[in-house]
Amino acid sequence: MKTSMKTSMKTVHASLYTNHAAALVTLAFGYDFKLFGSMVSRNESMIYGTNSLNLWHDRRLASGGLFGTMLPQTPAPLVIRSWRMLENDVQASYVTP
Repeated sequence: MKTSMKTSMKTVHASLYTNHAAALVTLAFGYDFKLFGSMVSRNESMIYGTNSLNLWHDRRLASGGLFGTMLPQTPAPLVIRSWRMLENDVQASYVTP
């Protein structure tokens, strides 16, 4: 019986957490790869054979929200150095060529 792993993902919607290593491989040549959510780990590796890698981070995860008590906590209080109002969209977009 032949088994194969699909490595042509184009979109992932997830909040991934591991205390060790996280790895991702996608070979969807000719497409863009989009990750909606977050990846929290000590070591991470992303190998993408796509036109671009688009990371969409949900700001609600960083401010507590639903998963706030399950994510690693900051040992010291944060200091606000600047403040600016956000648009209605709670997602930030990071695009790499």
